[in-house]
Order: sequence, then structure tokens, then C-alpha cells
Amino acid sequence: MNLIEHFGWNDKWQENRGAVGIPGRVVLEHKNMYRVVTDNGEWLSTLSGKYRHEHVHGEFPAVGDWVMVEQMPGEQKGIIHSILPRSSQFSRKAAGETSDIQIIAVNVDYVFLVMSLNHDFNVRRLERYLLAAWDSGANPVVVLTKSDECEDLAPFITEVESVAFGVPVYAVSSVTGAESTNCRNCSKTTRPARF
Repeated sequence: MNLIEHFGWNDKWQENRGAVGIPGRVVLEHKNMYRVVTDNGEWLSTLSGKYRHEHVHGEFPAVGDWVMVEQMPGEQKGIIHSILPRSSQFSRKAAGETSDIQIIAVNVDYVFLVMSLNHDFNVRRLERYLLAAWDSGANPVVVLTKSDECEDLAPFITEVESVAFGVPVYAVSSVTGAESTNCRNCSKTTRPARF
């Protein structure tokens, strides 16, 4: 198995690959730099001048993007020439009074929404997160933590299920290990996920 296959590369992505460079996955975004994993290693990469001038900021790479990157001769650095079409985009409104969109992650299949069963439990907040996950094209999974501190889980589970139609819900505890195995099995996949 190639290195990038561990990051989700498959035949679908292979069909869409560009002509220049080799495929890589953006795993970290700095201000104007990107950490990209390729079969030849991990490279700190920048956008090509052509790409930067032909695209607006919202079309720049984000964490999870598959890109075509060319290694700079004799260096562990790369130049990004193109981005493969995205399968999903998890985003929100950027902070401040702007109407810009801030991309959080792309090409994600599962979003794990984690909420504590303590005084901070808020089903309306969870509902907003569920909408964002569904809007992104990813599949949400709800993980309720600290189940060991909750005397009666049933009302919480019922309340979550009333807004999370058909979404897997796990009430886990790091103290007792309750549901940990089921939740872990759900996240053991070759498909990308975000917490």
C-alpha cells in the first residue's frame, strides 16, 4: 500500500488527477504554506504563481484537499499546481463582519460531533453542528462523553435522537469504557473523518 493510500487515495481520485506533478494530501495549512503528504514524503509546499493569480482565496487548498504537487529540485519542498475536485466541504462564516466563508476541512466522509453530558449539554448547539455536517456532504456521528457522570442516559439520548435523525449516537466514558469499542470501530475506516 502506498503512503497516500493511508490518507484516502483511491481509484476515484486517480481518475481526476492532474497532468503536472504527483498527488498529495494537504494535512496542515499555514498562512501561505501547506504541509502535503505524498508517496515521496511530506513536503512544505506553496502555490504556483499561476495558480495564485488565476484563483481567489476561497479556491486555495484547505486541509483534506488532494493536490497535484511538484517537488522542488534537491529539496523537501513542493509547488502546488492544482486541486482535485472536492467531495465535501466543511465550512463556516469567517469571524468578524465579513461575509466570507472559512473552510475548516474538505473531502471528509465523517464528522464526529462530541458533546459532554454535563452542565454544558445543549441540544440546540448540537443541532447547528448537525446542520453544518449535513451541509458539508459528510456523515455526522454524535459522541456524548462523560456518561459515567450521568445517572439516567435515556432522556439525553432521546433528546439527541429527536434532532439527529438516523445518526449514530454513542454515549461513552473514559472511566468505565462504555461504548468506547463501538465508537472506536466506527472511526476505524479508510475513509477520512474529523472530530
